[in-house]
Amino acid sequence: MLFQEYMELMKKRLMNNFDMTVPFEYAGYSIDLFAESHLRTERYFASKKVKVYGMENDEFCFMKHFDMITEDIVDAYIEMLIASIDDMVKLREDHMSTIITGIIVADSVDDKNIENVVKRFRHQKSYAFGLKGWVDVRLILVDLHGKIVVPSKKAVKVETFYRP
Repeated sequence: MLFQEYMELMKKRLMNNFDMTVPFEYAGYSIDLFAESHLRTERYFASKKVKVYGMENDEFCFMKHFDMITEDIVDAYIEMLIASIDDMVKLREDHMSTIITGIIVADSVDDKNIENVVKRFRHQKSYAFGLKGWVDVRLILVDLHGKIVVPSKKAVKVETFYRP
């Protein structure tokens, strides 16, 4: 599968729940596909005038294609994802969670060390011991030639969604 075919597939899968920006410039990276979703849920008592509580959940996806992939590239991409927390997370009164997903798309991945770096990756940040919410950073490596998806621990739940 070619990258353009994969990107069109991901656009179709994301289009119902995400706003997309193609391409997106961020922190020196030309992100091939940036998608964001903002959900708000409220519970009421008796009528909508009496709000019991509200929750806001945000999700951001950064998808980038690399012709050649090395451990240094993966490490730099992880640093960019972690640094994006400060820009993407907006702590509001009802903020509950934010998920930042980094998708690395490569034509082929031959190095097992890269897969191990992705599998071991885990990053979570909580605000006020979780009372003001938290952010999870997920990482997914997509091998287009082998049609393999390597998820980090937090991304295992969405592995099939990103399968080519």
